[in-house]
Amino acid sequence: MDEDAILDKMKEQFLKAEEYIRGCSSVG
Repeated sequence: MDEDAILDKMKEQFLKAEEYIRGCSSVG
C-alpha cells in the first residue's frame, strides 16, 4: 500500500468518526 492510499483511508475513517460523533451529540 502506498502512502497516498493510507492517507485516504485515514481521512475516510476520520470523516466517518466525525459524522458519527456529530450524529450522537445532535441526538443526545
